[in-house]
Amino acid sequence: MRLAPFALLVASLAQAATSTIPASNFGFYSQSGTSNSSSNHAVGYYATSNPAELRNFFTFNVTGLAGKITAAKLRAFNPSSPVGYSSPNPTETYTLFDVSTPLQTLVTLAGGTAAFADLGTGTQLGAVTVSAAANGTIVEVNFNAAGIAYLNSVNGTIAVGGAITTLNAGGASEFLFNSASGVLVRELVVTYTDAPVPCTFALSQNTLSLPAGGGGAPVNLNNTGGENCAWTSTNGNNWITLSPSSGTGSTTINVTAAANPGASQRMAVITIGGQTLTITQAGLVISSGTPLRFVSMTPCRLVETRPEYNFEGRTGTFGPPFFTSGETRTFVPQDSNVCAIPSSAKAYVLNVTLVPKGSVDFVTVYPAGEARPDFWTVRSLDGLIVANSAIVRAGNGGGLSVYASHNTDLIIDISGYFTDNAAVSNLVFYPMTPCRVIETRAAYRPQAGPFGPPSLAAKQARTFVFPQSTDCQIPAGASAYSVTITVVPPGALPFVTAWPAGAPQPNVSSINSPNGRILANSVILPAGAGGAVNLYAFEATDVIVDINGYFAADNGTGLYYFPVTQCRVANSNDASYTGAYGGPVYGDESKRSIAIPASNRCSGIPADAKAYSLNATAIPNGNPMPFLTVWPTGQAQPNASIVNAFQGQTVSSGFLVPGGTGGAVDIFAFRSTHVALEISGYFGR
Repeated sequence: MRLAPFALLVASLAQAATSTIPASNFGFYSQSGTSNSSSNHAVGYYATSNPAELRNFFTFNVTGLAGKITAAKLRAFNPSSPVGYSSPNPTETYTLFDVSTPLQTLVTLAGGTAAFADLGTGTQLGAVTVSAAANGTIVEVNFNAAGIAYLNSVNGTIAVGGAITTLNAGGASEFLFNSASGVLVRELVVTYTDAPVPCTFALSQNTLSLPAGGGGAPVNLNNTGGENCAWTSTNGNNWITLSPSSGTGSTTINVTAAANPGASQRMAVITIGGQTLTITQAGLVISSGTPLRFVSMTPCRLVETRPEYNFEGRTGTFGPPFFTSGETRTFVPQDSNVCAIPSSAKAYVLNVTLVPKGSVDFVTVYPAGEARPDFWTVRSLDGLIVANSAIVRAGNGGGLSVYASHNTDLIIDISGYFTDNAAVSNLVFYPMTPCRVIETRAAYRPQAGPFGPPSLAAKQARTFVFPQSTDCQIPAGASAYSVTITVVPPGALPFVTAWPAGAPQPNVSSINSPNGRILANSVILPAGAGGAVNLYAFEATDVIVDINGYFAADNGTGLYYFPVTQCRVANSNDASYTGAYGGPVYGDESKRSIAIPASNRCSGIPADAKAYSLNATAIPNGNPMPFLTVWPTGQAQPNASIVNAFQGQTVSSGFLVPGGTGGAVDIFAFRSTHVALEISGYFGR
């Protein structure tokens, strides 16, 4: 191969410039794979004793012109002696093509038959019709739009292939550029602008899959427009690391993911140089038999969709706007900019509050990445503010999904989580027969005292040291309590907040009754100094607190939590449920036993389960229903309540309760109502 005075000439236009760039290499390949290393750039068909087609190529160094070229033409000398053009046809068409053969392979004439095929196929860059009149002249081939784009795509050396595309198969010789005699001009004429080229980038890939155990992979960022352009990245995922995360020009970026603690695949979408990279990471399979331990937190507001109350600056799916009818949002609690939640969390202890725009049939909170279960986390058919607690297993990437049937603002507070990491926590559940620890109504506990009257005063906190209760046996070593809080307000009660004594009052609510209704909500309440808790009422109210268990260090008898797929165990309002799990409606002062492990609607619940995380919904259809009580089958009915619906409204309540004989629980309805019972997990050893 020999270097020749082949050039790239750029014509002058307004606000444009011209330049001549010599070809760095040229030659031809035959269809048998042989090649030419002389100064010849012949192309066509030679009908000799060994007939063969020839295709030629040229390479040019266009460094500095990428993205700037607006017009171009190839100029190559066609000799007249010996004949440069020969054909039985009056004209032939010479066509230029893009080249994918590696430059080093092409110019060292090592491409063989593959290079020959490449030089006459692919994207057509331009074409010209030639005849014998072209002998002794310079043939010019104008580049088309695809050709201009091709020239602008490389900031360096680029190759162009050529072939006669009107050959008669097996006929007489037809060729162009035959012989190397003459002026030997081989050049390309283009127009380019001096205006700055916009910076553009391209990634070597737009998707990346990483293993559950963590690790990384390289991704190439190519500076396709402009020269040595600066770039940055956007990465809002704390489990993804980019190295480097910014820079200039083309580079290789190492994308690394931390180990996925979740049971399901998780996904992150990041941008690098303005280009999107979607990363998926496999999840660690968590066996249904994996025991989880409880970790208490100072209650924290995780989601707040009301703009006027979002003063802590939640963004994305953690903040405004309100949910619209049929909308599902997914968020990863660990991504919160307000609440610190570790990746070791496998299930979350939540309090979900609806502030509806009208009637809301139901809202469901469930593991991200899974099908939405037939489960009512909270309902507000009458369109009033209502709260309910829930323990929800972490889904894809630790995430949660929330579905709202109708328009509503949503508040989600978190007070703890469950983990399978014993190094993080050794707190397990100790169920108790439900017991009334606080009763401020003088009619029901006449003597004033630390757990009795008077009522909670407006805008004042009151401290209750649970281990000092004389009515309920609560150990001093408890770290958190499973309680049901019932408010009996004389009028509007915007909210009551419960939190561990000794800690600042958090921006959360435990229960809301803005229209002055008697309502109940169950929560897992962390214990503060000396096992004490604080209650704060925005307006004066009586309050009742029933306890059904506590969390403390494992002494060998405590219970671990095992989440299951959320499901509806029983529903007396659904004819497809039979026996004790279905109708008829509960009558006045009626009791029914529900053997939860025997339900044919739910799976994964062992017969020896010791306690459950349940959600009970009372549907009294407008008839006053003062209270619903749930307790272990085989034990005496306690003086405690789970649900209150004095106005006959549909209302749900999530709670923990021990299992009784055969894993069953008893449900007592003081007045007629339909009841639905759902489960999200159980406790066992």
